[in-house]
Amino acid sequence: MKVWYLTVLTLVGTFCEVFALNSVIELPSRSVAESRQILESALNRLEADYSISEENTSGFSVKYTSAWYSPYSYDIFIGPFGDSSSLIRAESSFMWFQGSMSHAITDIVSQTAELETFKKSYDSKNIFMANALTLLSPGFGYWYMNSDSPFGKGMSFLTVTAMLGTDAFLLWTGAKTFYTHGFDPTGDGLVAMLILGGAFRLMVLPGVNMQLIAHNRMVSLGYKFRF
Repeated sequence: MKVWYLTVLTLVGTFCEVFALNSVIELPSRSVAESRQILESALNRLEADYSISEENTSGFSVKYTSAWYSPYSYDIFIGPFGDSSSLIRAESSFMWFQGSMSHAITDIVSQTAELETFKKSYDSKNIFMANALTLLSPGFGYWYMNSDSPFGKGMSFLTVTAMLGTDAFLLWTGAKTFYTHGFDPTGDGLVAMLILGGAFRLMVLPGVNMQLIAHNRMVSLGYKFRF
């Protein structure tokens, strides 16, 4: 039982590790105040609720943080650059599913400011397909949500393989009935398999659906992207 408990804690700790990706753009001849208006216009159009802080800004003037309930995940910093320009740095923290949201956000800000035009477009994602694949195995849901997506820059084959491997390990562990019996996937081990596999899927499903909302909202607004 102790071995099982430590194994699950290790797996959860590994997958719940938060990684950060960031993207920076310059807004030439735009003051911090003007850049804030541009950013807020972009975020409001995305319906990306946020809070504003002038503390812990990493040397910038102001920080925008996504609301806890938002399908978007970001910290965006704005500060002066040179005599009359400003910088915007977006950081996205993702747990399984947030990918390179920072790059997508700076691409949208750049288009809002009419600095650049991009050519890469994406199709919307299907909610039934996303959830069906995640229920089949969370690794398949991760692959579906991050392939052909503006958030997919952070996806790796290693992550997909790790999620598929974790799912297989949890199901195998359940079939072993917590290491107390022989391999028994249809008898006593079936309940344990359903508990472990179901718990893993329930942990991943909210992230899948939040990312689907963010992806489809950006696509529906007609934005194009650098990658």
